Amino acid sequence: MKRLVIILPLALLLGCGDGVSSDSSDATAKAVLSFNADWSVEQSSPLVEGRRARVVYDETRLPDCRGEMNGNPAWSINGYAQLEDGEVTAFHVAGFDPNGGGSEPIIELDGAGDLAVWFEVHNRWGCIAYDSDYGDNFHFWVDPAE
Repeated sequence: MKRLVIILPLALLLGCGDGVSSDSSDATAKAVLSFNADWSVEQSSPLVEGRRARVVYDETRLPDCRGEMNGNPAWSINGYAQLEDGEVTAFHVAGFDPNGGGSEPIIELDGAGDLAVWFEVHNRWGCIAYDSDYGDNFHFWVDPAE
């Protein structure tokens, strides 16, 4: 038992470092795209091919189409992303999550070029509204991997 007490602190000192991964791609793997309540949009760092972007979306940007059923949200906000002319991918941002929740809104950056992002709220009664920069979508540049 005494041996563990001596070895454990040594292992912690040697193995933990400062808590930041030594792999630089890990430290910058996720840029953050923030869509704020004041209608501002912020990008935390450059978007790079092969990495990921996390989306932070303030649900007050899309206040329409709300409602509840049995005490639960009967509405969802989904985000959509399209890189160049590629496939449109969807991710859940707020409200009812048909997938059970727990997943972070992430965009996989599988290529370089123009990334278009937009949001849609819809409810079970057919109401739909968009946050899409007045139909132009939000555009971000994805740099090629080095």
